[in-house]
Amino acid sequence: MSADTDRRARRREALTYAGIRSASFARSTGTLVLVAEADAAGLDSDGGTQPWYTLCDDHGGVCSHETIDLARSWSSAPEQWCPYCQDIRDASTGEV
Repeated sequence: MSADTDRRARRREALTYAGIRSASFARSTGTLVLVAEADAAGLDSDGGTQPWYTLCDDHGGVCSHETIDLARSWSSAPEQWCPYCQDIRDASTGEV
């Protein structure tokens, strides 16, 4: 199976998970990032004030948001909110 076929299969499968509204690979890290509706995905919506999540499917990092637009905008930069993607970025740039 080619890398592109594998990526498409992973994205397609992720879109079948409960509450997932979008799935894409971040250019900056190459990781699969999901946007989820908290209640439908079984995540804490903080009393309804943070009903959307951005999730790093590769590492399990999460970030909650007030709107789906915010969640989608953060999905392109998991190195800003996923601690594992941050570590990878820092290791590749020599930052500490």
